[in-house]
Amino acid sequence: MGLFLGSTMTRTYIDWVYFGGLGLQLNTEQFDFEPGNQFFYQFGLGKNIFNIGSEWILAWVVELNGQYTQKNEISDEKDLNSGGNVVNLMPSFFISCKSFAFQTGIGVPVIQALNGDQPKNHFVFAAQVVFSLYQ
Repeated sequence: MGLFLGSTMTRTYIDWVYFGGLGLQLNTEQFDFEPGNQFFYQFGLGKNIFNIGSEWILAWVVELNGQYTQKNEISDEKDLNSGGNVVNLMPSFFISCKSFAFQTGIGVPVIQALNGDQPKNHFVFAAQVVFSLYQ
C-alpha cells in the first residue's frame, strides 16, 4: 500500500509540444516488507508530422523518462540487491483526434545504475490508449 503524488507540465504550440513530469510513490510496510520509495521524472518534446484530414494528427515524440528507487527493506534490513536509477530514451509515434489518442514506442536505457545483483533491461516497449468522454 502506498501514496502516489505527481505533477505534469505541458506547453503546446501548433506544431510542437514540450512536457515534463515528476512523481513520487511512497510505500508502506506490510508483513515485514517495505518496497523502496520511487521517484519518477519525464521530459520530452514532440513535433506534428502531418494532419490526416481535418480531424487526425500524427506526431513523433522523444522523451527521457527515469525512475529512481530506494532499497527495499525486509524485517528492517536493507536489501542490497534492490533499488537504483534507470533512465530511458524513448522515441514514439502519437496519433490522435478529438476523442481518441494512441501512442507507442520503444525505449533504450541510457543509464542503468542498479544496486547489487539485478538483471538489466535491454529495451522497454510502451503503449497507451486514451478515450475522451467529453467532447
